[in-house]
Amino acid sequence: LAGLTSLNEARSSHAIWRAAEALDRAGDPRHAAEVLDRFVTDRPTSPRVPEALRRLGQMYQSIGEYDRAIGRYQETLARYSGTPAAISSIVPLADCFIEKGDLEKAEQALLRLVGHQSEESLRSVMPEAREYREALFRLGDLYIRAGKYEEAIARFHEALDRYPNDPRSSRAMFMLAESHRMSADRLYDDYIDPKNVPHKDRLKATYVERLKKARRLYDGLIERLRARDASTLSLLEQAYVKLSHFYRADVVHDLARVSDPSDLRPFIESLE
Repeated sequence: LAGLTSLNEARSSHAIWRAAEALDRAGDPRHAAEVLDRFVTDRPTSPRVPEALRRLGQMYQSIGEYDRAIGRYQETLARYSGTPAAISSIVPLADCFIEKGDLEKAEQALLRLVGHQSEESLRSVMPEAREYREALFRLGDLYIRAGKYEEAIARFHEALDRYPNDPRSSRAMFMLAESHRMSADRLYDDYIDPKNVPHKDRLKATYVERLKKARRLYDGLIERLRARDASTLSLLEQAYVKLSHFYRADVVHDLARVSDPSDLRPFIESLE
């Protein structure tokens, strides 16, 4: 139909767009991408080009062609910055960088949404926006993966404060507890390092504080999920409950490392 109506630009463009949609729904994203690529090339002034570029990124991402997906997302951001298509391209762009193992570029992409004060075209993206919310949760996960526990703590705190009823809030609570626990483990290495003798008191206090916060978070998550009907818990939520019990015992045990060695109560509590 697009070929037969080539002299009618609006009708021909609509037919090509519908063809790409149909191919994508039929489970043939590669063929759909070829059609949309042709659309972008043949109709560079069409108002649908920004959305076409974003969808091309999605299609290439779905078949694992991350470099081509990144190229299309970046083109959308460069040529049509501030449009809905460009804003919606940022989190998927970060996901592609994560798949390629480039966590630094993924972080830079997500911070364009969450820390965008200097980027005029993104100042309209408020925390209420879906894209901001997605970027915030992704940043927490990214920092955990990169071992940046202090940054993870800040982002998960913000996510829980802003979106307490989000379906991912239980997971965010667990990951926040994990961030505190793993950060404390790193602090303990600094605490026992002879080079840090002048800072031992501060390191010890921070170490204890992080472990106690982790304990409260594990306790809170256990109580939160216990209050729900067990049949409504997902397999992942059931795993969080079990792991929270396990790591809560770890936290109690680890607190004993900087307390009176003759006091056996932490070990007894950890066993319980």
